[in-house]
Amino acid sequence: MKRKEWELLWSFIRPYRVWMGLSLTLGLIDGLLGGIGLTLVVPVAMEFLGLRLAPEEFPSILNPVLTVFENVPTSLHLPLLAIVTVGAIVLQSGVSYLNVLVSGHLTRRLITHLRDAELQLLLAVDIAFYTHRQLGDLKHILETETQRAVSSIRNLLRIAILSITITVFVGILILLSWRLTLITSLFLLGVVKINQMAIAQSRNYGKKISNLSKDYAVSLLELLSGIRLVKTTANEPREYGRLQRLMLDCETADFAAQAMTEAIAPLGQLLGVFGVLLLVFAAHFLGLNTPQGSALILTYIVVLFRLLPQLSALDTYRSRLAHRSASVEIVQNFLRRDNKPFMVNGSLPYSRLEKEIRFNNVSFSYPKLSETEKDSFDESKPILTEINLSIPQGSTLAVVGTSGAGKSTLADLLCRLYDPDRGTITLDGEDLRNFDLSALRSAIAVVSQDVFLFNKTIRYNLTYASNYTTETEIWEGVKQAYAEEFITQLPEQLDTRIGDRGIRLSGGQRQRLAIARALLQKPDILILDEATSALDSLSEQQVQQAFNRLSCTRFIIAHRLSTIQNADQIAVLKEGKIVECGTHSQLILKQGYYSHFYQEQTDTNQ
Repeated sequence: MKRKEWELLWSFIRPYRVWMGLSLTLGLIDGLLGGIGLTLVVPVAMEFLGLRLAPEEFPSILNPVLTVFENVPTSLHLPLLAIVTVGAIVLQSGVSYLNVLVSGHLTRRLITHLRDAELQLLLAVDIAFYTHRQLGDLKHILETETQRAVSSIRNLLRIAILSITITVFVGILILLSWRLTLITSLFLLGVVKINQMAIAQSRNYGKKISNLSKDYAVSLLELLSGIRLVKTTANEPREYGRLQRLMLDCETADFAAQAMTEAIAPLGQLLGVFGVLLLVFAAHFLGLNTPQGSALILTYIVVLFRLLPQLSALDTYRSRLAHRSASVEIVQNFLRRDNKPFMVNGSLPYSRLEKEIRFNNVSFSYPKLSETEKDSFDESKPILTEINLSIPQGSTLAVVGTSGAGKSTLADLLCRLYDPDRGTITLDGEDLRNFDLSALRSAIAVVSQDVFLFNKTIRYNLTYASNYTTETEIWEGVKQAYAEEFITQLPEQLDTRIGDRGIRLSGGQRQRLAIARALLQKPDILILDEATSALDSLSEQQVQQAFNRLSCTRFIIAHRLSTIQNADQIAVLKEGKIVECGTHSQLILKQGYYSHFYQEQTDTNQ
């Protein structure tokens, strides 16, 4: 594994290094107890078969233990030795079980920690981040890649524990016979070299699977989001074929990775048998074909046979770690904050607008993020240029213009979803950036043409932006938005669930709920972005009257010019610039852009 990947893994583990240390300590105890139990198996077996040897005839590593039993009566010698051996093995199993629980707790804490950090980042990052990321990609990172990254950490922990156990067993083998261990090591080096090639291939397959999984998640989410278009254009076979190809490619890559990883264990077992045969021949040439040498060989083979599966498991976990290393880098890069835009929060509490909202020479262009999320943002073509507007408290400003003129962007700047590149937006002379974001946005209600509703009850959606709303206030807001009629006809009325994005409701019903939600918020500033486009003319007029009764400052974006004739001022945007500003009658007399738009709509309606 590369040094960078080790550093990334350690950055995840560092907050839980105490638990990591506990797990490694238990792994060391596990290895020691396992070594003690294994080395005592040979004396117990030989004595049980009537081949009892003197302590000095056994390997020197066993002498201290076996000497203790020399003072025990002969009839109790075998039972006590067996009890100690079994006790060491049972204790080792208990420590191993405890270590499984500790490592499991550590893994669960890591998953929670990573998902908590990801959730905080998603809520804190600026809205510009989402305009350059696919939701399917984000979902894939939060679910699949995070799970794979934690799996990498689990594999790393297993590698550390196995390394400790292997070190203990290798130490025992060296104490038994350094010459046999040297011969065995030369053989095992060849095994490690072969496994290293498999591990390198696993890393490549891991990167390929991460990319294919991401493509599949993105495509699937796009399919579900646009299922209505897919069905109305009869493109089900086309979409099925596209997703099926991705599934098959992912399956093929996953099978190849599994074949490579799972081949390590049987290969290790096969080579282990050859290793034992090599060991027997070496023992013969080293003159170990004596009773004392036989005890040494038996003990050595028992420990070696316990060591070989540990070595095979170590290579398997290393292969899995390499297979998931790409996920670790993806998650770590996702959690970086230095390459993502964040809105700087102000400290000034916002109470209420007293005088005016003012746009002072405001210019803006959307930040452009590269696919690799570079640390800087390239400015694209300006969306707004030198905007100057004054909106007195309690008045209504209507903004009109062709699509792409910058109308919605102007509203986004007022909500401080973005900050201007140049110029300032002030409330009563105070820069918008100086206000506390939460307090500022809580005072602004936004109703847009693209209504978003949660897959929860009508009551939940109505009260989402307001606190401590009573039942009477809810129904009053519902009446003002002319939503009472359809709500009362639902089986559970306010407690009716409305489906994903309110799919069980019509477009007009969804828009009425969004309007009622804004009315219940009792905002200080109200932004209406084509808020009544799905309503008929009569309902639109009635809702407009409800908005007019609110004692707030209104910012209206409209294509239907008949709805804004009574606005205090109308600003006409063209290519990000204000080309006209005035009342409806003033702009009609000017015979300019607004007059032209109005005449076109009037002719169309007629």
